[in-house]
Amino acid sequence: MKKYSTFWTRGLNQNRISLLSVFQYAFILCLILDFRSIWLHTDSLAWISRLVKLLMGVSVVAGGLARRKASVGRFSRCLLAMGLMVVYVGIWYLFDPLKSSRIITILIQLLAIIVYCMLVEDSVEDTMYKYTSIVLVIAVISLFFWALGSTLKYIRPTGYLYTTWTGNDLPKKVTSYYGIYFETQSVTFFGLTGKMVRNTAIFTEAPMASMIFSTAFLAELLMQDKLNWKRCAILMAAVLSTISTTGYMVVIAAAGLRYVFTRQRTRGGHLLKLVLLPTAFGAGAVILSFLIGQKLGTSSGSIRVDDFAAGYKAWINAPLFGNGYGNYDTIEEHMSYFRRNNTGFSNSPMLVLVYGGIYLFFPYATSMLTGFFRFVRKKMWNKMGFYLVFLCEFIITVCPFQMLSFYLFICMARDGREQISQFQKVQSNRPETYRKSCKKKGIHSGSE
Repeated sequence: MKKYSTFWTRGLNQNRISLLSVFQYAFILCLILDFRSIWLHTDSLAWISRLVKLLMGVSVVAGGLARRKASVGRFSRCLLAMGLMVVYVGIWYLFDPLKSSRIITILIQLLAIIVYCMLVEDSVEDTMYKYTSIVLVIAVISLFFWALGSTLKYIRPTGYLYTTWTGNDLPKKVTSYYGIYFETQSVTFFGLTGKMVRNTAIFTEAPMASMIFSTAFLAELLMQDKLNWKRCAILMAAVLSTISTTGYMVVIAAAGLRYVFTRQRTRGGHLLKLVLLPTAFGAGAVILSFLIGQKLGTSSGSIRVDDFAAGYKAWINAPLFGNGYGNYDTIEEHMSYFRRNNTGFSNSPMLVLVYGGIYLFFPYATSMLTGFFRFVRKKMWNKMGFYLVFLCEFIITVCPFQMLSFYLFICMARDGREQISQFQKVQSNRPETYRKSCKKKGIHSGSE
């Protein structure tokens, strides 16, 4: 039996690394690229957006076929879930004042995610491991160019492009390194230095890159039983290089939750944990308070606060079905004058309420409440911690209609139910001695 490194890939039998895994990785890559990658917000590269959509469709259909064995019950439940989604989104479209064609695109994405979750993926943990592995590649590449290019200037830019993702609707020139790393933002780092380039990797801005990196860091700490410090160190470095207050808070929260939820094997370790927890909690609270205070004291913090106010005023005009998907003008009308040159938005819940009202917000809230109720009832503290921190990121980052957000909310609603995936069934049929051997060697055996 050959061994596979747990640093980049899941330790599976070679025969199991088949076309199915390829299609799973392809779909997960689509989730990442859809999360405001700069290629999808550049007019000259519009073909990449079409390519991502095509890859998403192919990976779902081909992945379902590659699964080979799918029970009639699971297939029926998938069809039922898709039908309910079509009806719900269809009602939203009928009552939407603008009848935006983007709603149809969102429906197609949701249907693809449902098929992936119910017929293609092995487990949520396996998907998040594959997600983290892809993000690790992006993190290593971006850290290389950020350190040697953006910071130390040893490597020179190779070109530029114009992105449409700006705060004033005007195209912005962005420096490029071989088309795989981009300098989209700079910032004054706590007032101690001049302008410092933020690591935005392949994304439109630092908050997006930070959320991609920090979600992977969260998954590595709270979704995996065996901790890989090398993977965690790279992901943490990537988060820190974005110079994002939100990312810093996620790192602190994730590390704290991992320590709290980890069972100590010895009585001494348990006693030490009881002693250290109050101190660590106090130190964490002080650091988080400092970071929040620093953020609110900047123009960026003031804009984030104003986003809540502007979003609420816009939503209250049409509370039930909203002002129409894409009706951003109604939000700009309520923005404060001091931010007239930066009309970008950074608040997912308010954007959902403004565009679709309570009707559109209901599925998000239902997923959250049912998921947390199940996690508490079944004492799944690690998963509750993962989704709780993700929700905090979601609230202060504008990403309500990205595929990654859709996927995680759907997982929140169904994760932890009494079901065994085809992947888990295959693994559970292996001899107990093999599973113990896998655990000893650090190879994933498929059990949750």
